[in-house]
Amino acid sequence: MSLKKYRTVDILIFTAITVIFELLNFVASTKFNDFKLIFMSYTVVMSIIVIYRWGLRGLIVPAFGAVAACLIAKGTWQHYLAYIFGNLTGVLIGALLFQYWIGREKLQKHRLIFVGYLFADFALVIFFRALIFSFLSTVGGNGAFIDTFIVSIKALFVQDAMSIVISIIILFISTSKKSQLMVRMVDYIKDVQDDKKLGDLREIKRNEKFNSDNPFTEFDEMDNGYILDGGTLSHDQLNELNEMMNQEIEGDFDPMDILTSKERKDVEEEKDGTN
Repeated sequence: MSLKKYRTVDILIFTAITVIFELLNFVASTKFNDFKLIFMSYTVVMSIIVIYRWGLRGLIVPAFGAVAACLIAKGTWQHYLAYIFGNLTGVLIGALLFQYWIGREKLQKHRLIFVGYLFADFALVIFFRALIFSFLSTVGGNGAFIDTFIVSIKALFVQDAMSIVISIIILFISTSKKSQLMVRMVDYIKDVQDDKKLGDLREIKRNEKFNSDNPFTEFDEMDNGYILDGGTLSHDQLNELNEMMNQEIEGDFDPMDILTSKERKDVEEEKDGTN
């Protein structure tokens, strides 16, 4: 499967999961008495994960999540526009600020920044939803903009309170070392391909003693020459071998010992012939 096809399938899977959760949570919050006051949406956290994996192509997730939420709840055209553009604007600003300006590497090192990212995304999405809905609802003179905005933003914060709590749990699971969800997929696929090509040599190159600048390699380090030479002896091991050989030479060492019996016989016969 090509990278393009894999990316499409991966994004569609996360989109489908988002839509299914919107459906399940709406049914639970409207059909069962125990869940009347609880509404959970995972669109924001799913959007963060997909954008982290594939970049801004992941904006398809908040768009479809908005459509699903409005379709299931039988929202008005104002709701559709408010949710779609509110989701897209809020998630986009959050991604640009945290994933591209602060950087993904810093997010991985400091998980509390990830939590701040999640809170910021929810706040931005709720703000833009309320702003757009209030504008569309009052543009025809149907009410005061400020009053509608305040009522809308309060209602949205109450509605998404439990969503934020559950999303934090999902985020911590996704950013754990054992999880493969919060990874840059292009780099991940490249690493997998390199592992298949290089095998154990990747472990050597990841070693803190490895130095790619061969002319400046220290005696206790490894370089590309070490790999090309088979990776059998380090500089320290070579020094030890030289010391052992010097000790042998200084002692009783017969150069003939390195010859086979037949070679030694030929040498001795040749000596006899010359004498």
